[in-house]
Amino acid sequence: MLAALVLAATLTLDAPIEQAMRDTGTTALAVAVVQGDRVIYQKTFGSDANTRFYLASAPKSMTALAAKLLSHEKKLDLDAPLTSMLPTLQLPSPLDPARMSVRDLLTHRLGFQNGAVVWRTSYSGDWTEEQLFAILARHTTVTPRQFSYDNLGYMLASYAVERAAGESFANVLKSRVLAPIGMTQTSAEPCIATKSAKTMNRGSGGLCSTLGDMTRWLRVNMTDGLLDGKRIVPLTVMREVHAPQINLSRRFGRLDRYAYGLGWYHADYQGDLVMHHFGSYPGSWAHVSWMPDRNIGVVVLANIYAPLPDAVALLAYDTLLGRATARAQFDEDIQKVRERVFARPQRFAEQLQKLASESQDSDRALASYTGTYTDEALGTMIVREENGELHATMGDRRGRMTRARGDAFLVQWYSDDGPDRITFGKDSLTWSDRVLQRH
Repeated sequence: MLAALVLAATLTLDAPIEQAMRDTGTTALAVAVVQGDRVIYQKTFGSDANTRFYLASAPKSMTALAAKLLSHEKKLDLDAPLTSMLPTLQLPSPLDPARMSVRDLLTHRLGFQNGAVVWRTSYSGDWTEEQLFAILARHTTVTPRQFSYDNLGYMLASYAVERAAGESFANVLKSRVLAPIGMTQTSAEPCIATKSAKTMNRGSGGLCSTLGDMTRWLRVNMTDGLLDGKRIVPLTVMREVHAPQINLSRRFGRLDRYAYGLGWYHADYQGDLVMHHFGSYPGSWAHVSWMPDRNIGVVVLANIYAPLPDAVALLAYDTLLGRATARAQFDEDIQKVRERVFARPQRFAEQLQKLASESQDSDRALASYTGTYTDEALGTMIVREENGELHATMGDRRGRMTRARGDAFLVQWYSDDGPDRITFGKDSLTWSDRVLQRH
């Protein structure tokens, strides 16, 4: 049976993957398929065994495991009031950290949001720990106390882990998770141009890794904590992080997500349970999943900001399960990826046109918009004129600004992501629903 699976995967995966990469402009991709505790297919395309890919949100499951391991060590109570682990956390009334827990953070049921903190830690890199907690105290808004996916909870959980362990979060993650599993090439050192050391999303993602390391991570999860027959993680710990913690109902691609554990989604795919967590960010997409009842799992890493890895993973599942629609569904998925990738210029033009229709004429010269604009929550934006164009800089992020009409512009921070709208006033600009004042 195993030999047949390997043969089927080798003969039927290579060609469609290579064609899909050409069709979508993807230059680097890596795939591994696991059955039981055996790797039955592992191949890199436009990359090699040492190529490090940015994982984005996929390592949220590693943060959750680190927290649960500290709980197993009796150093962290996941259900204790959040004030016991984060005494410096203050939130605007009626929010009360004493009525929240680390488990709430890890299951995305915070009951609040703060886009400025996410922006600073994920995109601009303009932050200190003191600034983040001050922004949380003054600029947090209330949301329903239900599942709402965000980076904020996991970022806060990393600080709780740090305090409970009495050492840095990086050391906790390395000593409890990465080192025991043998993930020697996984770290928070940036590996793509769109990331810097200050935007690596500690706790909520922010790791780079190789196919080999992520295959080991998949195997440990598929076997409830074993690797090569050796117990790496206690069984009770693995079962709790995998167990459903909160219900939800979301369609993501071809998956029907219905629950979330501690860092892991539960979804239905054509009658099969798929445990998974993905990660995406300009310049990258990571897919980690497995079917517990089928005892097969897949890792796909790529340097494209589109769900090509998800399509490849489903192709692998469908192929190994002998589904006649495997290739047809894959081709359909790849066409959607192509549309997402190559329609970006058209969507930009449409957004520019829409913004122009909503704006008024102005005879202001570009130089009149230049300067330094500041908002306590979002930080500082510097607007400069270069070669007849405006450019915006916020921390590590630099974007080209395109005038729609009058005082209205679109700023493109990343070539493979959508633009943001910026409207200038006399001595201010409005961006992300906040007003930044010029100084």
